[in-house]
Amino acid sequence: MTAPSVESLEDLRFVSVDANRLPEVFELYERAFGTSIDPRLWDWKFGQGRGIGVLAIKSGHVIAHYGGIVRQVLFEGESGRALMPADVMVAPEERGVLTRNGVMKRTARYLFDRHLGEGRTCRLAVGFPTRRHRLLGERLGLYEDGGPLTELVWNPVRRRGWAGLDVRIRILDGSDRLTWCDAAWSQMRDDLKEHVVGVRDGRWLAHRYLDHPLKRYQVLGFVGAFGLSRLGVAVLHESEGELECLDLIAVRSRMPTLIKALQGWMWQRGLSVLRLWLNEPFISELSSPDTQVIDRDMRITVTTGIRSRDYARRWWVSGGDTDFR
Repeated sequence: MTAPSVESLEDLRFVSVDANRLPEVFELYERAFGTSIDPRLWDWKFGQGRGIGVLAIKSGHVIAHYGGIVRQVLFEGESGRALMPADVMVAPEERGVLTRNGVMKRTARYLFDRHLGEGRTCRLAVGFPTRRHRLLGERLGLYEDGGPLTELVWNPVRRRGWAGLDVRIRILDGSDRLTWCDAAWSQMRDDLKEHVVGVRDGRWLAHRYLDHPLKRYQVLGFVGAFGLSRLGVAVLHESEGELECLDLIAVRSRMPTLIKALQGWMWQRGLSVLRLWLNEPFISELSSPDTQVIDRDMRITVTTGIRSRDYARRWWVSGGDTDFR
């Protein structure tokens, strides 16, 4: 294992996270958030090069962490990477100094200067904070607003014989999940070539959903034309009779039909609500007269940069792009 990089800055020094520091990081997590983190979840996020983390050390103690998950992204069809901030935290006793030159600003800037930008690990950072954290990041000059992330909600609909849809739903398991996803992603990738979208191939699906240490997701395949054509893939999480769609992997023109099929599928299973997080400019494409549009006070934020805001406003984002759904 290589030694972590270290840099001194006044009373702080910054080090990259390594295995020896994890007990201190987990202790900071508990103090910052009032709850413990399962080490398996941490490894799922950051292990084996999937993430980057920087610690601020003061008087020999870890007082801040700025981390992010590295995500493969297509920027208008061009392959690149983005950093998704995760588990950003400051020791409670340091929160009173969240100033423009405070601990969090300096820790974030240390990471950004080394890992973001042309020729570095990631092109930019993109996150999905609530109002409080968004305003803090903007005040510190770390982020800028990239538009709202909205929740769309549908109720179940009884469909006799799937009238007018000609769509069937299959629960996918085993290798079927990956082959279906690869095929659906290939079509979605081409459909979004003028936009920005995180890669959603079978390899990513396996890690994001199937290998999650704490949550269980269901992967569905949509079949049309009397079972002869594959229309797309949905990833769902069921809780207390409600259904959240974390991902729709398909060409956009088919997505309204897939939502209608899910409404009928919900009716058959006695589920009450279907939820999907989505951002502009795609909301209108999936909305219909029976769609509820709810503001959850979530925004897309991006690190400041020449094209960052432009990218954010053309970025396809759903709940699966977060690390916490």
